[in-house]
Amino acid sequence: MRSESQKLEITLATKITILRVLLTVPIVVLMSFGEFYISFALFIFASVTDFLDGYLARKMNEVTVLGKFIDQLADKILITSTLIAFMDIGFLGSWFVIVTVVRDIIVNGIRMIAAEKGIVIAADKLGKIKTVSQVVLIIVLFIHGIINLQTSLVSTILVWLSFLFTVISGINYTFRNIHVIKGAN
Repeated sequence: MRSESQKLEITLATKITILRVLLTVPIVVLMSFGEFYISFALFIFASVTDFLDGYLARKMNEVTVLGKFIDQLADKILITSTLIAFMDIGFLGSWFVIVTVVRDIIVNGIRMIAAEKGIVIAADKLGKIKTVSQVVLIIVLFIHGIINLQTSLVSTILVWLSFLFTVISGINYTFRNIHVIKGAN
């Protein structure tokens, strides 16, 4: 059996992941035209592909380094682009999107340093909670767009919860992996 590092071919799971990246374009374009029903349906479909690609990769024993890399990238592209689109139409403040992007840049920077050293850093529970909180926020914002409501108590609470999970998970990730930045293994 080949090792993970030797598997660089594009598997079915990786193709599904690439589809998630490609779906980001019509999602944000449709949002800019106020087409929330279609963009919401596409976002849900793209989000489901996140579970499907991982399931298929494990079930078909086709977990690859390329697939892991593209999966993380696809998640960031989909979520960050959608958040930026909501900011553009006035549903989110720029401060929220900036904090999200800066956190992701820091985490990805640490991952790149670790990868150069042959260290693989898996996502932790706080990072997963952060992602779930962002997806729930996005779903609520889509519903707001559909019913023509810019903000509500629910969306405000979700913005702040997502903000807290974003900051806390970023700090946790940095401190847990400070040895990578300092050069220790």
